[in-house]
Amino acid sequence: MKKLAFALVLTIAALGVTGSLLHAQALQLPTISVAPASYNFGNVPVFALATTDLVISNTGDLALNVTAVKTKAPFTANANAFTVQPHSTRRITIAFAPTAQVQYNGSCTIVSNAYNAPSLVVPLSGTGQ
Repeated sequence: MKKLAFALVLTIAALGVTGSLLHAQALQLPTISVAPASYNFGNVPVFALATTDLVISNTGDLALNVTAVKTKAPFTANANAFTVQPHSTRRITIAFAPTAQVQYNGSCTIVSNAYNAPSLVVPLSGTGQ
């Protein structure tokens, strides 16, 4: 009976430690947010260049590893892969260079190891003038 009680105490203790470790790991995951959440460049002369910065924040306790920053012309980004340390930010520049007098709608997709948004999409727009 003593052996059974001892085994039960060890099992409960092991489960308690495991549960605490799992809870601690969940708090450490990288979390991404971007400001602004969308951006309109407004009217930009054809063949001119307008830029803005996106601020990428990591509010988690582990490093945020951005593996890709994807855009399509006429939008471009000055970053590909980088790391944002816990509780830190990183600025990237997004450019808009219209080639015609039309409304453009696109996006900047940020691919990372963030648990809340592994593929975060920032809508972009602008008009060639």
